[in-house]
Amino acid sequence: MLVHRFLEFKGCGQKISTMAVNILVRHYKIKLSDYKYIDISVDTHVNRIMKRMGLIDIEDPLCNESLSIVYKCRDINPEYQVYLILFYMN
Repeated sequence: MLVHRFLEFKGCGQKISTMAVNILVRHYKIKLSDYKYIDISVDTHVNRIMKRMGLIDIEDPLCNESLSIVYKCRDINPEYQVYLILFYMN
């Protein structure tokens, strides 16, 4: 899996790995056999959108917002989560 290959680079974490794969897919039109495990890269804007839409519980003190957003996007669009956020940002 491509995300795991990026994770092998020193200093490359989950966010950078998923962002790199998303760039390859969206901008360079690289075809992949499976888009299922390419998670969304949670940043301030994605976090804000998900809160405004009421898709994550912001009142829960035990809530890890980044993980909640990733899991919620997987639930809504299991094939390719990035399309969900791109739809709401445009």
